[in-house]
Amino acid sequence: MFELFLIVGFWVLVLVYLMFIHVIVLSLISTLFIAPFNLLKLGASGISYAMVIGNMIGAILLFWVAYNQLWILNFGEPAPLLFYLFGLFAAYMGSGTSEVEANTGNKLMTSGELIGILICLVMAFINETAFI
Repeated sequence: MFELFLIVGFWVLVLVYLMFIHVIVLSLISTLFIAPFNLLKLGASGISYAMVIGNMIGAILLFWVAYNQLWILNFGEPAPLLFYLFGLFAAYMGSGTSEVEANTGNKLMTSGELIGILICLVMAFINETAFI
């Protein structure tokens, strides 16, 4: 029973991390990719594409490279599919609601993050990663 409590508590902490701290880390990483495009004065649509691509690259770097490698170091196996599904859920929770609509930057960030997480999810599925 205590073991089940620890497992559920661990996954709750993972979800809380993905909903709050991950967003800050993702925005810092994606800013490194977006900053050069701001200097080129591409216009609104060019910056929008740069934001989506920058956040997609940032999400892939975080989920596939950083988080997956940390998971392998700690547990001896790749991050499970549930981890990526929690990432999708956390991105959905941050995308706004009908009562509180997200601003354009948040929508572009979420779009890039979703694409990046889906790419990581497909790569994990192809590598036959466990579900839990």
